[in-house]
Amino acid sequence: LILFIYSLFCNANTANFTFNQISIAQRLPGANVHYVYQDSQGLMWFAIGSVGLCKYDGENFTVYDKSVTDSNSISSNFPMVITEDITGNLWIGTNEGLNEFDRKNGVWKRYLYNDACENCIPDNFIADLHIDKFNNIWIATSKGLSKYSKSQDRFYNILVGEGAYNNGLPVEVIGFYENDKGDIWIGSINSGLFLIDSATNAKHTIDNKNKLTISNHWVPSKIGYKQTQYNVTRSICEYDKNTLLLGTFNGLYLFNLETEVFRKFHIHINPSINNSYVDVIHKDNRGMIWVGYTYEGLLLINPFENEQHYFNAGNNLPKSIKSNTIR
Repeated sequence: LILFIYSLFCNANTANFTFNQISIAQRLPGANVHYVYQDSQGLMWFAIGSVGLCKYDGENFTVYDKSVTDSNSISSNFPMVITEDITGNLWIGTNEGLNEFDRKNGVWKRYLYNDACENCIPDNFIADLHIDKFNNIWIATSKGLSKYSKSQDRFYNILVGEGAYNNGLPVEVIGFYENDKGDIWIGSINSGLFLIDSATNAKHTIDNKNKLTISNHWVPSKIGYKQTQYNVTRSICEYDKNTLLLGTFNGLYLFNLETEVFRKFHIHINPSINNSYVDVIHKDNRGMIWVGYTYEGLLLINPFENEQHYFNAGNNLPKSIKSNTIR
């Protein structure tokens, strides 16, 4: 199920929202949509479980699926995340490796884990991808973090079991956020919040003899919350110039960049979801923040007016969302 926001008008007093649905009835190849991405050409790409990668041009769907007899195809029919580099190539993370799709030439390249290879991704399960301002590709895996330099055609891995993080075990990385300065914020499922600052990333990009290192690390459970819940930083975005908004398995939290203090973000429009699993946070070009919950629907935050709007499939409103699982 895919939901598109058709129109959005917000002011201090009113909010009118219309959602259009594209479903199997409209020839969508599958309903289990993990990720939606709009590329630089305006085309929509859907990661659909059990189906593969799907392109939508507004009228027609094109499916790119795995062929067991053709290596020039996507490595899995369970894509998880999609992004685009400055050359227009698509990068797709799946449960069975990383893929680069050269659309101009119709060529697929697979990047797979190999325990005998030091210059490979640390695991095939890809939870998130991010392309930074240097065109490096950051890969979140279940067994660490990888930075891919396309110019050098090599991976640099970190958080794969070295150091004091997660008791020396690989860190399960699940999310990224890059701010205007080029700092890379990294969310994990078992070890809190990490930072690789812009200077460290730039230095390593220019000269890879400089080791890629973590600039800072925060473990929020130290302030009293249950580690199994609060150490999961699922999604990250900027709330204001001094604050990050973090999505966790225990709701939303604000992290003050100056004081390095975490505090709960309270949802006054529906307090029952204050401790619910957050799956995704997205800040749109208006500065509005959309929060998708694993089971509890969709929340819209207007940080300028301190407004909140909540959408739930159970309200039976026409042109509303049809499912409470938002990815």
